[in-house]
Amino acid sequence: MGPTKASKHILIVDDESAIRDLLLIVINLLGDCHVSQACHGEEALLIVKKGPVDLIITDLAMPKMNGFEFLRRLKNLGHSIPTLVLTGNGDHRVTGMITNFGVSEFLDKPWNNDELLKIIKRILLQKNKQVAAS
Repeated sequence: MGPTKASKHILIVDDESAIRDLLLIVINLLGDCHVSQACHGEEALLIVKKGPVDLIITDLAMPKMNGFEFLRRLKNLGHSIPTLVLTGNGDHRVTGMITNFGVSEFLDKPWNNDELLKIIKRILLQKNKQVAAS
């Protein structure tokens, strides 16, 4: 099913299909969301270029193009899409280095589903307020 005018487009970027599938199940609890999936940054950039994305949920450690390079390229292309980084690294010195790329939130793997949903709702609400204010 494609996105409706009111639905939010969420892009999941992770090289592990099991992680993408789990995120899809959790995001579907929100209701009216359209979810796209990419297994690395190159694939994700193609999706972003096709149309608007309201939220990106990305891993950092991926083949072909990792999350760091993906975020850098997004910024260089002028995109300011709210981003949630899921990391198995747990080293917030690393995550601190990428806040310049517009990362909204960080969450360690494995995550708590309730916390994940709260973060997604908060990011989407903030985006709605920004759109309404402009």
